[in-house]
Amino acid sequence: MDYLKLNNPTTLSGVESQRIKMVKYLNSSLSDVLYIFDESSVGLHPEDIKGISNIFKGLKERGNIFIFVEHNPDMIKECDYLINLGEGGGISGGEITFQDNYPDLLKSNTITARALLKEHQINDKIGKLFCIL
Repeated sequence: MDYLKLNNPTTLSGVESQRIKMVKYLNSSLSDVLYIFDESSVGLHPEDIKGISNIFKGLKERGNIFIFVEHNPDMIKECDYLINLGEGGGISGGEITFQDNYPDLLKSNTITARALLKEHQINDKIGKLFCIL
C-alpha cells in the first residue's frame, strides 16, 4: 500500500483498513499465536501476495499457526494443510470434500482441483474506446 501517503488526507476502503491492521500484527515478534484470516489476499497485486506470503512464512517459523479462508491459488499453494469445504451452494455446500496437502488436492477429483488445473486464457481481443464529448 505504498500509494498511501501519511501527509495526504484520505479515506481508506474496508480492505485497506483491514490490511493496515493485519500488517500491525504480522510485524510483531509474538510466537505461539493463532491467526485467522478471511480472504487476506483479496485485491492484492501478485507481487504483494508474494510479500505477504513471505511474512507468513517467517511468522510460521516462530511457532505461529495460521488459518486462512482463501480462494487465491497462489495463497492456497503456500498452505501446509488444506481443508476443502464446499463445494456447492446452499444445502449442497458445507461438506468436507478434501483434506491433505496441495499436490494431493490437485490429484483429487474435486471441483476445486479441476478449477485449479484448468488452463485459463486471457482475453487478447482488442476492444474500442469511445469518448462522447
